[in-house]
Amino acid sequence: MSDGPAAAGGKSLTFRLVAAAATWITLALVVGGFLLVGLFREYAESQFERELTGYLERLTQVVELNEKGIPRVTGPVALPFESQASGYYWQVAVPGKRTMISPSLWDEELELPAPATGAAADKLRRYLISGPDGNTLQVLESITAFPGPRARGAKKPPDVQVRLAVAVDRSALDAAVGDFTWILVVSLGALGLGLIFAIVVQVRFGLKPLGRMREALADIRTGKAERMKGEYPAEVTPLIEDLNAVLGHNADIVNRARTHVGNLAHALKTPLSVLTNEAAGGQPSAETVAAQTRAMRRHVDHYLARARTAATSGVLGARTQVRETAEALARTLARIHVEKGLEINVKGGAYLAFRGERQDLEEILGNVMDNACKWARSEVVVRVGAESGALRITIDDDGPGLTDEEMAGAMRRGERIDEDTPGSGLGLSIVRDISALYGGGVALARSRLGGLQVVLMLPAAHFEPDATDGPEDDAL
Repeated sequence: MSDGPAAAGGKSLTFRLVAAAATWITLALVVGGFLLVGLFREYAESQFERELTGYLERLTQVVELNEKGIPRVTGPVALPFESQASGYYWQVAVPGKRTMISPSLWDEELELPAPATGAAADKLRRYLISGPDGNTLQVLESITAFPGPRARGAKKPPDVQVRLAVAVDRSALDAAVGDFTWILVVSLGALGLGLIFAIVVQVRFGLKPLGRMREALADIRTGKAERMKGEYPAEVTPLIEDLNAVLGHNADIVNRARTHVGNLAHALKTPLSVLTNEAAGGQPSAETVAAQTRAMRRHVDHYLARARTAATSGVLGARTQVRETAEALARTLARIHVEKGLEINVKGGAYLAFRGERQDLEEILGNVMDNACKWARSEVVVRVGAESGALRITIDDDGPGLTDEEMAGAMRRGERIDEDTPGSGLGLSIVRDISALYGGGVALARSRLGGLQVVLMLPAAHFEPDATDGPEDDAL
């Protein structure tokens, strides 16, 4: 089975994580390698410089001038300078005199550049030259003042500027740096490959739960399972729970749709039978046809509302402002019942929201508020508040109210207390069913205005204290 478009073209999480980590590891190792090679070269150069300085100081100590001003060496400088073509050389020169060379030079002098004009005594000079065998030599040179031979009649002999130089082949230094660089490249390369391999293992192990999720989803698609089962890391558990919630909600939608279709078919059987009998009699009664048609319409409207609510009640993120919806319904109902001159007030709940679709909230409030307007004499009050983290909405009217028996009957589907008042008798039943689908409920009580009070409990999406409302607005 294909991994799908997400894994194609190198877009998988494994590829991205490994590629990003490998890039940073390579960059870090390259930069670190350059820094280490530079530090090693600097250290080797300093050691090489220290070695040359030591040789030059030793040479200065063993050199002296004879009575004719010719330099001579009174002792060995170091063992490497005694072997021919060893790569270690020294040279002593006095202007106008014979130049002395180390045994390692045999009979060949070093071609040193002329000293700078006015060069200060004892000042060190460093430069590179080509050696007898063609190798590059590092030269450390100084011009040192030696006391010259005493002349007749002179109290103090004049100083003689002696040019002292030691030279060492740089090939050993360059070879050491090259060997270190090669060893470092091999070591850092092996380290980088090891780190990348460890990251691949880590990423594959870390993303293994996603593979189990893919297998679980495949089982669901093929019908082998209905839910995602198994243990998952804490970071993935909320996603699994949400997916299972969505799967459960979809299954509920299908079951509810089947139930509603069956209920609707059953509810329409009786009206259709009556219409069939009327038609079979030859003289169908218009009043009977109209009554049965109204009954069928009530059932269709009721089950369509329930079916729509069942499909949207579990949608994540749905949120509807309660007060705004109630005020819009109040303005509409005031125009519909304009002949009664009703005062419809909405209080509280400026910061409260219903965790559901706006159409469902309008269906709930619209049925209850419309029923209150039908029975009210002059006033309808809608109060919105919160109780135990849920919405509590009360609709009061100053109408005649209901007895306890009438309240119990009003909640039954299709029950009508007064046949003279327009309506289908399904309003409160629809409100009860939609509220139940959202995990809420409906209750009836006597209103302090004298009429009926309907109490709605619905899920709240958000709650903040309503600072603009007074105590009377929030009193429910």
